[in-house]
Amino acid sequence: ETRDQLRRGNPEDVAKVCYEVMNGSNFLVPAALYLAEFMEQNASEDLAREQEWRDYSNYFESIAQSQINSIESDHLLAALMDIPIYIKDLNLTQLALEQDRIQFLNNERINGVMSHVWYASAFLDPTEDIEKGNQSWTKVFLLLFQRPFQFYLTPMGFNWTTGVSY
Repeated sequence: ETRDQLRRGNPEDVAKVCYEVMNGSNFLVPAALYLAEFMEQNASEDLAREQEWRDYSNYFESIAQSQINSIESDHLLAALMDIPIYIKDLNLTQLALEQDRIQFLNNERINGVMSHVWYASAFLDPTEDIEKGNQSWTKVFLLLFQRPFQFYLTPMGFNWTTGVSY
């Protein structure tokens, strides 16, 4: 009901209010993603001002990206992408996937960290550098044959193991 009342207002004024709400949150990234989704819903329901709402949706999504880019440590970014946030107990990756935030998920840092998480069993180990590219097949098979249990502990290894088992 409140969202419907906000949607009827001037998009610029609504965006200002939403910006202040976002700035009052403890963690700006999920708040910005939720506001981007809110603006996207407004765009689908208010065809007369659809482009304005979509522009604000892209604006809030870009704020989320800039906040991600401001995190200095890749290990901290990996942890932040994986811990549940305060709404619905989703992590940032799940939230972005649920909302189809393709621009956010295509962020170079997020892609690099997600690649590392896919291939590493101890992806939060601060002594291990985060490799931002895909691993070669040689490295994957060396891990499989030299350390099979560690291979199984990686998301990629678990996925392969369950796929081959069934």
